[in-house]
Amino acid sequence: MVDNFTRLRSLRFRNFRSFRSEQTLDLPEAGLFLIRGANKDTDGSSGSGKSSFLKTISYALGYEKQPATQLKCWTADGPMSVELGLSNALGTATVTRGGKFQFRLADGAPVGS
Repeated sequence: MVDNFTRLRSLRFRNFRSFRSEQTLDLPEAGLFLIRGANKDTDGSSGSGKSSFLKTISYALGYEKQPATQLKCWTADGPMSVELGLSNALGTATVTRGGKFQFRLADGAPVGS
């Protein structure tokens, strides 16, 4: 039996919402992933950026409702970028959004502009 599920394998982004520096997540092949946030200003988890992780996925896949101009970190000098790594039984793929859209299968050349 072939596994037909597509899995989120990695997530890398920079200058996205409240995150100025590059953030990288390598996700496990199976199981759940818990995101725990801490807001140093309030000593709570509200406003720590947990929902930004979900928005990077929706932005990379093209179904985020907010425009990119509202997702870019206002205090960052450089461009915003999101890279999403996916895998299934057929192989791996990387979706990159930022200045332009690119889709790459395995280690092949990027497709798109």
